[in-house]
Amino acid sequence: MSRNHLLLFFCVAQFSMAQNNLTVLDSLTQNPIPFASILLNRKQGWITNDEGRFRLPPDKELTAQDTLVLSSLGYKTLKRAGDQLQDSIFYLAPEPFELDEVILTNRNLTAEEIIEKLKEKVHLKYDLDFHHRRVFFRESGEQEFKKMNVEVRRNSIAALGQSFWDSLIPTIPPKTTWHQDILTHSYGNYIRDQQKLKVIKALELADESDFIFEDMGELFKQIIAKHVKKDSYFKVRSGLMGGKIDQEDLMDKEKDSSLTQEELNAKKATDYMKAKLYRFKDIFGGLYSDEELQISILEKEKHYTFNLIGLRLWGDIPVYEIDFTTKTKGKYQGKLFVDADRFALVRLEYQNIKPIYSFSMFKVFFKQFLKTATVQFKLLDNGRYTLQYCELKDGNETGIQRPLNIIEKNKNVRGRRKQNELAMNVDLHFNTLEKQHLVVLEQEELSAEAFESLELTHTVLPEERMTYDPAFWADEHIIEPNEAIRNYNVTP
Repeated sequence: MSRNHLLLFFCVAQFSMAQNNLTVLDSLTQNPIPFASILLNRKQGWITNDEGRFRLPPDKELTAQDTLVLSSLGYKTLKRAGDQLQDSIFYLAPEPFELDEVILTNRNLTAEEIIEKLKEKVHLKYDLDFHHRRVFFRESGEQEFKKMNVEVRRNSIAALGQSFWDSLIPTIPPKTTWHQDILTHSYGNYIRDQQKLKVIKALELADESDFIFEDMGELFKQIIAKHVKKDSYFKVRSGLMGGKIDQEDLMDKEKDSSLTQEELNAKKATDYMKAKLYRFKDIFGGLYSDEELQISILEKEKHYTFNLIGLRLWGDIPVYEIDFTTKTKGKYQGKLFVDADRFALVRLEYQNIKPIYSFSMFKVFFKQFLKTATVQFKLLDNGRYTLQYCELKDGNETGIQRPLNIIEKNKNVRGRRKQNELAMNVDLHFNTLEKQHLVVLEQEELSAEAFESLELTHTVLPEERMTYDPAFWADEHIIEPNEAIRNYNVTP
């Protein structure tokens, strides 16, 4: 290839990349519009990230026959033909807020009356049937230690004495982070136990602590292998609470040595899927039943004061905007957006203004201090709504100030079964923040019989990276990563 052709190829590639990576901004403020809906030809749908960014399908060259529709609550819908996408920035104009522009009924409804209508005939407003969905799930979190102390009271293994802990604790990062992207096939309806999952592809960004804890694990294994008998077990006790751990569990050995490496990998992939399925069950199985919306604000509406702000348009759909604030027993404040024709929930957003849950006993405490949610539904061609995306944030504070005794016992040794003992006072205090983001990219109907007959095999484990690699998702439609993820970089 000549130098001129190479330069031309580079320019075309850069132009193509710029055209595929797009941003949606508010036309007045120039601020990004997060989680705006993008629809291509009324079939493929995705949303912008929290920076207003999205990426067009990399494998499709748009023509005049293609139509891209961009919409967001409170903004005028923007439609563009595929051959008119000249810029990498789209501007949405705010929808003027004038109540008398839209006349839907000859009687005024109060916020409370709208809420009552919202709770009626749930099975007619939402598509509760079985579906096969293509879902993108992003999960991030961080844990920060406020306190981490270990005081050894008794110890019969010199290698685990006070000096060991004094040298070990400073090497543990006070703050650790994690991040995973998962693309899946999701099957089921909206009943918690009627969910199945098959992971297509997964990405895990490594953290510095991954390498540190891996080294620590190997160090513990070496100490245990040297000082503990192979057929021993451990009694773990903290005050009145206790339990038993076999040595093979502590050494992370597979109990069934008859499994081949392929079978072990399949087991790990299945365990990974089950962990993610648990998250999906919480989301899909926690929205509604046949009779009612399973949303705490509506289930405990007497704990809240609802205020009708007015009507606004969401694309062509008029919606009621309702604020809610807590009374004495409520815990959240936020907004509801209700389809004014169908009285269906279109969007819910809230955040807590009181702690969600707290527990303290025997010098162990736990407090959930943060919970926010944004849940949005999409209107289908059949006139019913289905989940489009949700974003959930949780923040917890945990503290442990307890004595901890670990005793090695062995029933195959004559005399006393007790072999070794490590008695410590443990003082830990840490905060955990988690964020989950789920987007339904595609959805098609699935019969109950087809769901029941599904037998899925699992082979996919997350691929680990130390930096975010945009090429990893180059051929997939996902939520674009934000700046923090794009700049993620770990040196082992």
